[in-house]
Amino acid sequence: MYPGHTVETIHDAVSDLRITYPSAGACEMVSLLFYEREMSVARRVVMEYFALYEPELVRQRKVCRLRRRHFWAAGVNDLFAVDQHDKWLKFGLGLHTGIEPFSGRIIYYLNTLEALGHKYFSYMPMVTQSNPGSENYGIANAHMMLRQWHDPSLHSTLQHRWMRSKKNVMPEIACLLEHGVNSGWYDSNNILQVCTTFLCLV
Repeated sequence: MYPGHTVETIHDAVSDLRITYPSAGACEMVSLLFYEREMSVARRVVMEYFALYEPELVRQRKVCRLRRRHFWAAGVNDLFAVDQHDKWLKFGLGLHTGIEPFSGRIIYYLNTLEALGHKYFSYMPMVTQSNPGSENYGIANAHMMLRQWHDPSLHSTLQHRWMRSKKNVMPEIACLLEHGVNSGWYDSNNILQVCTTFLCLV
């Protein structure tokens, strides 16, 4: 499964990723190497790299490991945390996905509302949440427009929460797309295939 990567072969890639992701741990770094550098690296190798080149960061992460954190949600569908999957842009797809954090379920906004019931407003989350990247403006504006359309008393108020901490969701569908490209089933340069895939996913 892993093409013999070592601490030395991943050094440049990890050093580069560390600039953008200064606090990424071993599991996150394995995912970043896979999705952003197309490198399948064993967690063991990443841990060896950290022990050799980042002992101080390892010590800091261990100190913070048991820090208690609180996350509050009123219940299921109170909040959808969303982000655009820039990992899919290489497939020609710039899609948004999200997580319903109370249940931990990966969701697609309109698909979820439709699946829950015909009265969209009854199942629409109170708030959407994302990092402040410009790619999230569209979904924030769309959600606020829908909320205010169904409840005029919300006019001139915010129903979207901008969070500074960047935590991307990496659903398994990304792995399926990667497998399809590697198997020759999907060509991101073929506009018909890109549009067909987009319609199937949406």
